[in-house]
Formats: sequence, C-alpha cells, structure tokens
Amino acid sequence: MQPTSPPVNDHLIELLALVDACRRAAAARITAIVLYFGYARADKRHGRREPITGRVVADLLEAVGIGRMRMATHYAQCLGAPVIVLHKRRESGAKPEVTHVVEEVSSRACLIVDDMISTGGTVAESIRALLRAGARPEILVAATHGLLLLGARDKLEHPAVREVYITDTVCVTEQDWPQLRVVSIAPLIAGTLQRFLADGSIGDRY
Repeated sequence: MQPTSPPVNDHLIELLALVDACRRAAAARITAIVLYFGYARADKRHGRREPITGRVVADLLEAVGIGRMRMATHYAQCLGAPVIVLHKRRESGAKPEVTHVVEEVSSRACLIVDDMISTGGTVAESIRALLRAGARPEILVAATHGLLLLGARDKLEHPAVREVYITDTVCVTEQDWPQLRVVSIAPLIAGTLQRFLADGSIGDRY
C-alpha cells in the first residue's frame, strides 16, 4: 500500500522495489494499492492542459460506470438534495475560474465535493461563486486527497466554511486547523482486501 504523494519519485521507487522483492521471493499474488496517483497532476499535454494519464484512467472508469456526475448524483440522492454544477475554466494550475453555476442555490447550505485539494484554488473559487449566487454562508467541503500545499489553508479559512473533510490517503501535516476533519479509509481498504483475497465480490460493498 503506497500513495505516490510528495516526494512522488521516492514513493514510486519504494513501491517498485518492494514489488520486485516480493516477486523474486515467489509471492503467489501481489496487490498494489495506490491510494493517491500523483502523476495525474504532472503529465500535461500541450495546449489542453489536462493530465494524459489521468484522462485515460478517467475514461476507463467512466466506461465501467463511474463518471463524476454519476457520483455527485448518488451523493445528492443519499442526502435528499439537488445537484449543483459549477462550470470551470483554468488559466493555470493555481488560477481556476468558475464561470457559472447551474441550478438554484439561493438560501441553501452547500456541500462541495472534489477529488483533491492541492493549492485550494478551485475550492476557494467555488466558495466565492456559490456565495455570489446567493448560497447560505454554511458550506462544507469534502475531498478524497488532502495534499494541502502551501497556502491552501489560507484559501479555505473562509468565514462561510464550517468544516473541511479529507481522507488519510496522503499524510496530513496540518494539526491545528479546527475546521479540518480527517477520515480514515483503513476500514474500507481492510474490508475490500478481505473480499479481494477471498475472491469475493467487491462491487456490492458499495
């Protein structure tokens, strides 16, 4: 189990060395759980500014039934709430701009869901866009990977933000942030591994 979070290259080499050692020791089965794939942010295509590897993986996931809108719709159904879509364009990695908000948010408390928080720019811009559209200043933020690079906390310490939820796929260094909540994925990974090693169904766990 190895996320390729910073230092990305060091973690990748450690993972490769461990897998090689296990294979040379005649392991019957080797399962690599890469909780965070750091290279999805680095491999850019000139002109389109999107990760090539990340795009391929996203296409594969969508082909088997996991697209971002479907995930958002599932969350909304569980919460009994509508789905709000924020259209975004990005001038650079740290300067996203939300161009418009689809659906009505006036007088509503909002939950922002994203795959990761790195610089915090996208979430901060989303917060501003929702407030401009009339959302209540009661916003929750949830992301899978909390990289929380330098300056991210400053962007997210907005008076309208009640709590920020992330998982522990990446080591969290922020210790004195009252709004930050770190959720362990250990039970999820343990249960999935038990089913995988027993050749059981993984899909019906979700």
